[in-house]
Amino acid sequence: MRKLFFGINITIDGYADIQLEFVDEELHDFYTDLLNGSDTILFGRKTYELMESFWPAAHEDPNSTADMLRFADTINNLKKLFLQRH
Repeated sequence: MRKLFFGINITIDGYADIQLEFVDEELHDFYTDLLNGSDTILFGRKTYELMESFWPAAHEDPNSTADMLRFADTINNLKKLFLQRH
């Protein structure tokens, strides 16, 4: 049986918004380590669209840091599924 991980970025007061920009080196490293050894990642549609619009081109962005590039290499190699409302 395979492991299933659930992750969400949320503030201490319960607010979740991926565009808040509170992601730092520590969080990139945490998720890079968590995703190492994984083969598939499941997103909601909006998160999938945000992630797919940035991470595949992260190595071309001069503002990308080393931790961002490690995360990009990890996430770009995973099979991605996304949930869609019908």
